[in-house]
Amino acid sequence: MTDTGRRTPPSGLDEPTGLSARRGRLSVADMVEIAASHALKAVVVGAVAGAATAWVLLSEAPVYEAKNILLVQLGRDYAYAPDFPVAGLRTPDPGSLDLFVNAELQLLNATPVQGAALDLLLARGALTPDRDETRDDLLRMLDDAISINLITGSYLVDIRVQRRDPDEAASIATALVDAYLQVRAGIIGADTPAFLQGQISAAQDRLREIDAAAAKLTGGASIDQETQRMAALVEQSVSEGQTLTDARAEAEGIAARLEQLQAAAGADPASALVDRLSVLAVEAEADLAEARARVRGLEEALAGQADTLAQSGPLATDLALLQAERAATLTAITQLQGQLSASRLAEARTAAGLGTVRVIEKGRLKDRPVGLPDRVKKIGAVLVGLLAALLALPLFELASPRARTAGIARARFGVPVLGEVEDRRGQTGSGHRPDRDPKAAATRGGSK
Repeated sequence: MTDTGRRTPPSGLDEPTGLSARRGRLSVADMVEIAASHALKAVVVGAVAGAATAWVLLSEAPVYEAKNILLVQLGRDYAYAPDFPVAGLRTPDPGSLDLFVNAELQLLNATPVQGAALDLLLARGALTPDRDETRDDLLRMLDDAISINLITGSYLVDIRVQRRDPDEAASIATALVDAYLQVRAGIIGADTPAFLQGQISAAQDRLREIDAAAAKLTGGASIDQETQRMAALVEQSVSEGQTLTDARAEAEGIAARLEQLQAAAGADPASALVDRLSVLAVEAEADLAEARARVRGLEEALAGQADTLAQSGPLATDLALLQAERAATLTAITQLQGQLSASRLAEARTAAGLGTVRVIEKGRLKDRPVGLPDRVKKIGAVLVGLLAALLALPLFELASPRARTAGIARARFGVPVLGEVEDRRGQTGSGHRPDRDPKAAATRGGSK
């Protein structure tokens, strides 16, 4: 038998175990031989897997993120309690301040806030639901899009909203903060401007009712006019009473003088002063009559005023009660108007993000989509392709095992190998191709 190949000496003849069927291990060269035989198919598998991975990653729609940052201020409601009294005083210990921030987080994530945010979005036209979407579906969408976290070591609350539509993400983030501030003000805030305005309106209605009741009592006059009239009547009565007292004293004085003149004239009728005394007595009688007439006029006037005051007594009492209630109502209106101004100021500061919970950022949209950059996605696709190619090599070999070398035959099948004839078909030498040499072909045919 002619052999064109190089015959190697039997490797196992001189060894005690050379003819045994015991299996060995694949050498590095054997594994390279196996990998090279399936390289083309593995490259195809890796290319397909890498291309599919790249298509999936790169064709995915980008996700945009809008960001809110809130600062929970710890004011006098969260007073710090020292371990020892200061100047004999000690504030109550509120406990861990983190509890207050955690309460704000719970309120942010509460159903009323998300419901109010959804109402704002629908009212602003920033969210247009599909025909088959219900309110529960929209609330679930908001819950999935919103992420709320506390920045460790601070009292900053980080709120993220992720959506494929950047405008929608920014609108949701903005509406969430606005709804949270509204709900928070309604739960733990001061009286709202709407409530205070309602109280002022009710007080003004009562004030009009008081004025109407007073006008009915006084015949159309106001309480102040009637009060002034009655005060003037009382003052006039007091003044005329004093005038009556003076007139009576004057009449008594004139009567006493008249008696003295009459007594003097009767004591000495022959005196030259009798005529003069008689004239003085006549004048005194006239003065006394005038004084008594004046006293009677004052008494009648005072009697009329007394009747008027007596009749006006119940009216005066009712008017006094109405006047006191009117003054109290005016005071209440003034106080409510002050509270209304303060409430509107607080509401404006809250809306501007300057309240107890300050808005550091609201609805700030990132310029680029979140997630992996395209460069990283491409690198990942390449790695997936390489991994798929590496995994394909042993699978292809297991699907069609072959003994390409003596070492593979001995390691895989346990076949005893006496020798190995080199295949020269792949050798070209100096341009000579054995497969086209007739003699070489005949030789290969006889080497079986």
